Amino acid sequence: MSIGKTPVPKVVLTGGPCSGKSKGLAMLVRKLGEMGYTVMLVPEVASDLFGRGVKLSEVLKDQRTWAEFQRIILKAQFASEKISRQLIDIHSGDRKVIICDRGAMDGMAYVDPDLFKAIAAKAGISSISQIRDRYQGVVHLVTAAIGAEGFYNLNNPSRHETIEEAALLDGRTLAAWTGHEHLFIVGNRDNGTKILFRKKMTNLLGAVCKIIGIPVPIEIEKKYLLSLDATPPPGSVAFDITQTYLKRLNPDIERRVRRRVPVDHSSTEGTTYFYTEKELIDKNTREERYEDEKMISEETYLNLLGEKDLALEDVIKRRFCFPWENQYFQLDILSEPLPVVLLEIELTDKRRIPSLPPFLPIIREVTEDKRFSNHGIASGICSGYK
Repeated sequence: MSIGKTPVPKVVLTGGPCSGKSKGLAMLVRKLGEMGYTVMLVPEVASDLFGRGVKLSEVLKDQRTWAEFQRIILKAQFASEKISRQLIDIHSGDRKVIICDRGAMDGMAYVDPDLFKAIAAKAGISSISQIRDRYQGVVHLVTAAIGAEGFYNLNNPSRHETIEEAALLDGRTLAAWTGHEHLFIVGNRDNGTKILFRKKMTNLLGAVCKIIGIPVPIEIEKKYLLSLDATPPPGSVAFDITQTYLKRLNPDIERRVRRRVPVDHSSTEGTTYFYTEKELIDKNTREERYEDEKMISEETYLNLLGEKDLALEDVIKRRFCFPWENQYFQLDILSEPLPVVLLEIELTDKRRIPSLPPFLPIIREVTEDKRFSNHGIASGICSGYK
């Protein structure tokens, strides 16, 4: 069945104070334009409101006023994104991208998570996932206050945080976005070694290109087998995932659908559905794959289930998402068709060697072991820990 045209990708650029966001936005507009893309920017809403004359001292005078201000920001963010989508639709061609200078989830870095959920409810949003998953990808630029302290400054008139406050806000912002399927962290160090700012910008461009698929949507993953007693770190965001494989229309292209439910939600609200097609670039390696993933409606998902490949079992797992050392990990605890625990990290550079969390009981890398791919597990060729 047809699953519709891929929408214009919408990417969030976020991060802590003095992270290089402004320079990064300018670089993205220039570089993506050189690649033939029409780039539509969604400006930072909070800065726009303060630029209009809103006084920080007034909105901070009590919690009720601050909550109302955050509600206004959230509604303004949605409206600005809608306008940007309408404007970019005027342009011809299919090479288009919307870049958001911060996104709707950034507000949760400035208020208690429960208060943010209440603010979202007043704006007509019943689930945090509905806000987080409205974007195709998120890139978090780490503040200079973490790993490049000598370059932290207050040159921006709206920046007033100390180094300690900037580092704390950076962490709160990253926590707000943790749980997104495609979150990339661009830091000031690589495996503990400080990098130049231009390298940070190169890494930013690589992350955005990966999200929108330039020159092709290539997936580079590293996967590790963990012992069954592995537990996710505190602060992880959890989802229950059911992955169903569909009959292949092309023998070289793998098709699947996923149902993703936030664990901390009391109902099916916030459930998202995805359709994915994957094709190996090189049949001799399983690290790089063409990937085309789309968010779909529940109706489309249910219809596609009618195309299920009956030779493959559903893969049922609880996924825990967490950042560590400027990297974004996904810890999958599978229950069906067999118990197994896997750790994954998505990379933008196949030459990079990830730094692994020492608190997790990692047995070995299984990136190229097809038995531990989701397809291998679904087909029954994986015998778990035997």
